[in-house]
Amino acid sequence: MHGTALSIAKADVQTKENIGNKVCLSITKRYNIKPFLRFSL
Repeated sequence: MHGTALSIAKADVQTKENIGNKVCLSITKRYNIKPFLRFSL
């Protein structure tokens, strides 16, 4: 599996699967990128 953290994050945001914000935050920590939320409040 290859791709940049940004592309991975972008694909994660665009997915239709129900992914929680905690998962997104853990991804940002893993790849050391700017935090983002799956669902904006």
